[in-house]
Amino acid sequence: CKDFNPSIIALQETHLTSRNSPSLRGYDIFYNNHPSNTAKGGTAILAKASLAAKKFPIDSPLQCTAVVTSILGRKITICSLYLNPAEDILPAEMNRLMRQLPAPILLLADMNAKSGLWGSEGANSRGRTIERFIEDHGLNVLNDGRLTYTSPGHGSSSCIDVSLCTPGLELLYNWDVLDDSYSSDHYPIVISSIFQPAVNRPRQRWIEDRADWSSFQRGLDGSLEGIEFLEDTEEAVRVFGEVIISAAKANIPRSTRAPLKKMVPWWSKSLAKLVSEKKKLGRKVRSKPTPAILDAYRIKRSEVKRAVAEAKQKAWRDYVADIRPDTPSKDVWNKISRINGNPRSGAPKEIIGEDGFSSDPKVIARALALAFRRNSDDSHLSPEDLSKREALASLSFAPELQTQASLNSKFSFRELEKALHSAKGKSCGPDDISYNMLKKLPIPEKKKLLFLFNRVFLEGRLPKEWKNAIVVPILKPGKSPLDPSSYRPISLLSCVGKVLEKMVADRLMWWLERYKLLPSNQSGFRKNKSTSDNLAYLQHFVADAVNRGDHVYCVSFDIEKAYERLWRVIILNQLKMWGISGEILLYISNFLSDREFMVAVGSAVSEPLTQVNGVPTGSVLSVPLFLVAMSGVSHSLSFCKVEHLLYADDLVIFASSRDGSSKIEVQRAIRCLERWSKDFGFNFSAQKTKAIHFCRHQPCLAPPSFTIYNSPIAVEETIKILGIIFDNKLSFKQHVTDLKTKCAKRVQIIKTLANTSWGADRSQLLKVSLAVVGGKYDYGVQAYGTASVSTLNKLNGPYNAAIRLSIGAFKSSPIESVFAEANLPSLEERRNLQIVRWANKVRADSSHLLHKVVIGRKLAKSRRITSIVDHYLHRTHEYKVPQMTVLRRAFPNNPPWNFNESSVDTSLSFYKKRDTNPF
Repeated sequence: CKDFNPSIIALQETHLTSRNSPSLRGYDIFYNNHPSNTAKGGTAILAKASLAAKKFPIDSPLQCTAVVTSILGRKITICSLYLNPAEDILPAEMNRLMRQLPAPILLLADMNAKSGLWGSEGANSRGRTIERFIEDHGLNVLNDGRLTYTSPGHGSSSCIDVSLCTPGLELLYNWDVLDDSYSSDHYPIVISSIFQPAVNRPRQRWIEDRADWSSFQRGLDGSLEGIEFLEDTEEAVRVFGEVIISAAKANIPRSTRAPLKKMVPWWSKSLAKLVSEKKKLGRKVRSKPTPAILDAYRIKRSEVKRAVAEAKQKAWRDYVADIRPDTPSKDVWNKISRINGNPRSGAPKEIIGEDGFSSDPKVIARALALAFRRNSDDSHLSPEDLSKREALASLSFAPELQTQASLNSKFSFRELEKALHSAKGKSCGPDDISYNMLKKLPIPEKKKLLFLFNRVFLEGRLPKEWKNAIVVPILKPGKSPLDPSSYRPISLLSCVGKVLEKMVADRLMWWLERYKLLPSNQSGFRKNKSTSDNLAYLQHFVADAVNRGDHVYCVSFDIEKAYERLWRVIILNQLKMWGISGEILLYISNFLSDREFMVAVGSAVSEPLTQVNGVPTGSVLSVPLFLVAMSGVSHSLSFCKVEHLLYADDLVIFASSRDGSSKIEVQRAIRCLERWSKDFGFNFSAQKTKAIHFCRHQPCLAPPSFTIYNSPIAVEETIKILGIIFDNKLSFKQHVTDLKTKCAKRVQIIKTLANTSWGADRSQLLKVSLAVVGGKYDYGVQAYGTASVSTLNKLNGPYNAAIRLSIGAFKSSPIESVFAEANLPSLEERRNLQIVRWANKVRADSSHLLHKVVIGRKLAKSRRITSIVDHYLHRTHEYKVPQMTVLRRAFPNNPPWNFNESSVDTSLSFYKKRDTNPF
């Protein structure tokens, strides 16, 4: 599977039961286990998820599985069949099976029968029965006589695996047997179409782990002399890029462009040699199965298994050594998949575009490019919308603030170093220059880079290659891979240009925060703010209101294609109104204009297309610019008697009242948002916008009814806000149930690792458990952590199981002893610790929405619904935490880039404690 990237895998003798249902990433799996549900016999078919294969129901006692799918645009039925050698072949059942399967058919079977028709020497009674079956149904045999099975006992080989097809298919497929049995007694059979899709080789990438950075730096020494004398900035940037790439080619190896090659991080030349020797012996076993050769093959096979296990273990240990509590669980999953050799989600192989079905990478790239362009072009705008946009562009403003000269001053070397230090990622843009190459530049060359940045910034004209993006399509979860609209564009921009964008973004964000220009209830992508703040505020508001006997009406909005369809003139007008002018405004204006992108599917690239509207995805500067555009939401709602919360474009409005009259205010706020969206080119999705009504009244006499764009808004009993499911009783029962299910699935990876030779290390497993299970529980605890004890106790199972597996404790071990042995808190203690830490951050931030509440709230008796603030107060009282004064977080009033750099003597850090005399 790892070497051939098959579309379909047909298996016989799976030996699976209902308790054991393995999965393979990227494949849909269809099982038919032994009728007795014991670990013997059985068949299965694995089909790539992109094929959208459907299991075909079969009424038969035979052990078989069938699917119907389309391969390269041709509909076909594929059936996997296993005939037990200890049971007689029933011709009547075989005939009934064939009558049920729709043609054309590819029948792949472990027949356990011999016949010269498929390469055996002579025929037995089972073989003659199959011969009559083939003749009766007019089937063709794909086998070419090569051996498919070697007995593990005495080493004899035979042909018992048969590939049959309806007439005509034999002209479309090639049949082959692999030399390597992959430690099985059956040799894999590969059936490939003669109409192979166009070879799509992957893009080459730099292998920076094997780079010679010292030689790279020596090669750059003095190579950029005189670049500042080039009159044309575009030419200077081009020369800079050529010099970097020239040094990189000489000192950094590149990946090969071999198609379909799957790389694993533990592979080495020594392993490749061992595997090659094993394959060589395997071929001898098939041609000359002498006892000596068979013994040598068994010894070499064991040697390969042992070497692979040791290599996997070393790779895993090296990776786990770098895992921190904040390491994303996605990274851990990806590493585990790579060690296991599972391929990452690759580029789309097939698509249905404007011209119909295609598997040509160039056609796929173009179809996706056209779909992405439609997201941002003017085709969705009416003539009235176009007139409004033109009118906005002609407006002039009296600035509310005076731009500081330092905002437009030259960038300092310290700003460059800070931007480079925070730059992460290995992907390159169209210029093929990575962040690491820029970080490894010698000091003189970095100063040349700073000179180029200041020149571009002061001129306000970006090089064209900095405004071009390579877009990689990523399939959205649960979407059809054949539909171009099912993909999310991920833009790869020039790393050189992104460093300057980060420097500009840092200055812009300082200005916006310094003068409090962004709404206080906007938590998206701002320092010291997160989704937890919005979730906690909403939970506290609803809990307090419901405890008072109020009705709370809440609406969660979905803005369609907010990033792609944003009118850029909105950003520029708002910046002008806030006093942004001069070089920084000119830079931002040029940054937003004339953006182009190309879609890459492997090595196939579409033609360049223009992004008409929106901010470029993948850019650091796009984030603050989008927040600037979304600030209009708060202004439009400032005249309405409702509360609202923003996380980038995720908007929630809510209001409460004793008699239910606040639903009128909520509807009025919706009308204000409608006007705002029409005036500034946004559009709310009526289908995805949801409402919820929180109350404890039985029965409720004030049910809500809201509309948007004259379409009704669905009022649900549960609603998902920023990944947390709120129910109308604020019990969080549904969220806890879903969370438990997700974490129970994550525990499976701990089980897998605990039963491998390379991952079953106590400290490693604990780190992985805290990352993939504990981290999942931590998110949103500021909201759902107020649920009842009985509800929260449901979460203990997966967490306890993960820790128990990590330290190898018995199931009978008391859980308190398990936590003590692991030196970890229980899940309840972990939740409370997260909440107390969050509350202390709130106390330190005077701009936080809940700051005054947390500071001024007094400990009270338990209420019907506990708010997150009350929960915090009760926990600190329970643990006897003293209410000390927390140092307030200070925001710099003066531009940080103008501060004098402190000189710190770090020479002591070079002396290791264990090797240094303390006297």
